[in-house]
Amino acid sequence: MEVLTKEWLWAMIQAIAVVVTLALIYFQIRIQTSSHVVQTLQSIHTRWTEEPMRWARFKVCTRYLEGKFEFEGEAEYVACFLEELGGYVKMKAISRDVMWDAESWNIEHYFCMLKAGIEKCRQTFHDDKLYQNTVELFNAMTEHGKKKGASTTNHGEDDLRRFAQYEIQVTRPFLPVREGVQSL
Repeated sequence: MEVLTKEWLWAMIQAIAVVVTLALIYFQIRIQTSSHVVQTLQSIHTRWTEEPMRWARFKVCTRYLEGKFEFEGEAEYVACFLEELGGYVKMKAISRDVMWDAESWNIEHYFCMLKAGIEKCRQTFHDDKLYQNTVELFNAMTEHGKKKGASTTNHGEDDLRRFAQYEIQVTRPFLPVREGVQSL
């Protein structure tokens, strides 16, 4: 009887040790995943706020307010960035929920401003998959916004103009003095 009790006790201790080890591994994976998401968000924020992107945002919004909807240079630079964000969501490097919290405002507005250019680019190159991640990202953000009860995901002309004016205000002070920037 004593041998049976010792074997049972040893098996119980081993089972508890395995459960504790698995729990610790689970928590370590969660911590690493959270750390990865934070690093990814930091990278996105850094790219969004560095000088080339601020300049591109400034130019896209300035041209939008002037009624110039060309899809070249700066507009393509912003669209390519959105394409990368869409890729991150598509490969699940960052969840839709986290991306929505971090960047949906910019994604939705810039997509609406660039949509006609993206469509024209697709027609010019006979490739309806150009900027596909960007389109899917916009759709995912608007769908997620509806689930979260966001007040608006349909950005009309007045909303886009207000957004463009705001973007000009927040990008201009951080741009180096260039011809025409400080005088606008």
